[in-house]
Amino acid sequence: MARCSAGLLLTGVLALAALAAAHKYHTGSCPTYTPLKDFDMNKFLGDWYVYQKTDSSDKCLVNNYALDPEKPGVYKLEQSSVHPVLGLTSRDGRWRYNGELSLRPNATSKADLQVKYSLNPGTAVYAILLTDYDNFAAVVSCQDLPIGYRVSATVLSRKPTLDAKLAEKAREALAKNNMETESLSVLVQGEADCKPPNPGEGFHGAVHRAGDAINQGVQAVKDGAIKLYNKVRGNGSAESMEGVVGNYTVGSDKDAEWLP
Repeated sequence: MARCSAGLLLTGVLALAALAAAHKYHTGSCPTYTPLKDFDMNKFLGDWYVYQKTDSSDKCLVNNYALDPEKPGVYKLEQSSVHPVLGLTSRDGRWRYNGELSLRPNATSKADLQVKYSLNPGTAVYAILLTDYDNFAAVVSCQDLPIGYRVSATVLSRKPTLDAKLAEKAREALAKNNMETESLSVLVQGEADCKPPNPGEGFHGAVHRAGDAINQGVQAVKDGAIKLYNKVRGNGSAESMEGVVGNYTVGSDKDAEWLP
């Protein structure tokens, strides 16, 4: 029982670490974005490969958008990726993280959405800025924090690859909404790289292999929080923030949950 509990706890920590890195911190509140007009969600449904994402080290990340038959006006968002540890918990080796999409209050367009993730009791802005439905899309997600906000940009593709001109078109849409396109990471989507974890390796072996990546993700989150704190405080230093960041990353504040 103790070993099982420890495994579940570690899996939870790994999940939060995996979700934490793909965003940028800023002072103030989430800005106003310009979602796509005349958006048709039914044409947008289905699988989308994540071609680029803000500061992300995810592998083989795929977003699936589907209608929720039990909740009118609500759509399911499933994000699945290949993860060396979390993937061991599923039959096909992919780790899944679920959310719900719905129109924001006073939405200006059907592309002006909000998302609520399973590990996050709050909601975040989820704006679809541009798409041709068949090839590419540009999406931004933003959540307000007690001392600022965090934001993530995503370029989606219907295929594992994306034509350079279409990718640039998506980045231009993000840039017009004041997103930092320089921080977009190109995600691995190749068939050879997207094989599921080796079950024979065992949980402990996979954890050992994933340790460095997890540490890097936690450090990236910590560095981002320090930078944001220093912007707000003015005279803050990294050294003086050690305790603050430590408390913040493990705190139970419902408004300070991680945004994927």
